Amino acid sequence: MVFQAIMDSEATLALTTAGVSLTTGLLGIAIGFGSAHLQNRRKLEELFFKSLEFVKQGSQNRNVGISAAEIYWQHKSRRPLITGFMTGIAVYLLQESKQWDAAHEAFNLDRIMTMLLQQEPTDASKAHYKALLEAVRANRSESGKNQRRNKEDRRGIKVSDFKLGNWENDLTRFVPEMEISPSAGESQ
Repeated sequence: MVFQAIMDSEATLALTTAGVSLTTGLLGIAIGFGSAHLQNRRKLEELFFKSLEFVKQGSQNRNVGISAAEIYWQHKSRRPLITGFMTGIAVYLLQESKQWDAAHEAFNLDRIMTMLLQQEPTDASKAHYKALLEAVRANRSESGKNQRRNKEDRRGIKVSDFKLGNWENDLTRFVPEMEISPSAGESQ
């Protein structure tokens, strides 16, 4: 009987030790996976911010940055940053770019607009969309003048009136009219 009690306590101790070892092992695996996930997320964040640097470096590098923004657009936490960054680039391309008839810049602008018009903006992003709408309207009103100007004096990417009209309609849905200054040529 004493022998049986010793055997039972040793079995209980072995089972307890095995349970503790298994729990510790599973906890270690979970911590390892969590650590790997955090490291992966940190690396993705680093790559995201590096990719934004490309956008500032000219049209071909801008293409790379837009690709990164398109990938990260699905991450809602990054969308406000991307929205501000991409609307700024779109406004620049619509109003200031000196490459009026550059097909690659028109393609970059089209990609940006497609991305931005996919989803309704948050309240915090509406100011960006308002500025974008005003740039679309300005480009639309300047397009005829740009065609008559010397190439060096042209500003903003050449965009068809049809496309500008579609963008204007889409943006108008996102930003209430009372918050928008009227189109060029409209009376107040």
